[in-house]
Amino acid sequence: MALVERILLQMPNVSKPQLKFLLILFSTVFALRGRMNFRNLSRYSDLNEQTYLRNFRKSFDFTMFNRMVIDETIPTMNKKIGTADCSYVPKSGQESYGIDYFFSGQASRTLRGQEISLLSVVDVDYNMAYPLSVQQTSTSLEIGKGDESRLDFYLRQVALNQSHLQSLGVEEIAFDGYYAKTRFINGLEALGFDMVSKLRRDANLRYLYTGPQKSGPGAKKKYDGKDNFDDLSRWKLVRELDKGVWLYTAILNSPHFKRNIKFKCSQCSQTPRSSDFSKSSKRLFDCFMESQVFQRTFAGSIYFILRFRPYLDKKSSPFP
Repeated sequence: MALVERILLQMPNVSKPQLKFLLILFSTVFALRGRMNFRNLSRYSDLNEQTYLRNFRKSFDFTMFNRMVIDETIPTMNKKIGTADCSYVPKSGQESYGIDYFFSGQASRTLRGQEISLLSVVDVDYNMAYPLSVQQTSTSLEIGKGDESRLDFYLRQVALNQSHLQSLGVEEIAFDGYYAKTRFINGLEALGFDMVSKLRRDANLRYLYTGPQKSGPGAKKKYDGKDNFDDLSRWKLVRELDKGVWLYTAILNSPHFKRNIKFKCSQCSQTPRSSDFSKSSKRLFDCFMESQVFQRTFAGSIYFILRFRPYLDKKSSPFP
């Protein structure tokens, strides 16, 4: 708790009584068993239930606290990326805030309850994620004013923490396939971040034409057939990730997103089709984006990752 106390002493607007309470709270949370409520917290500490209730009404900047913990923990020279995802929280009743229908990955369907959105910073060198900001998702009635959607709510969370992320040197943020929407990608690019995500296995993608062009008038040939991930012979082999598992890369064009995308695809040598990825072959692998390495553990249906960046002009490269 020495590190926590040192950080709390540096934070403005944290009084000595609140500092003392937070130190007791953080240490009690690690020892707590059972439900996380005021009554149970009082059983595992010397504080009264009403003391917890009274102090929880006071404001505290957890985002600033998490940012200062990250500054103290991650070495400055280490490579960092951002990552964000949502988590379903089971909750019944009528009075709790934010009760709506949210997707539960564990149940693989929509359930009634609450949801939190977590924005984290990943230390790539040590393969460790640190939470930066947690926000509870509002209900559809609150978000759905005008043309807004839940994606706009998630994007606002990134915008609120833009200064923290950029000061930490974060340039890329990883999301799952749900966030891979044109509206979200454009908003993320406007904030100055590259997006790392995934697409559907049957996504419409085209090879770029690199051969000689015909002379004379008319439009130049841009594309050279459709890619379906059945044949990776036209992809560039990066390296062998593990025994029998290979990493390939290619730059393909997406008509839907109207841009070129750099893909990474892992293939198991036992099965020639990259879409026939067995559960036993899913493992941690290094995702090479240009000359930089981003490490994440992928599971489920993720079998390739992509980086969005449009051409700025005819002379510039999409991946310098």
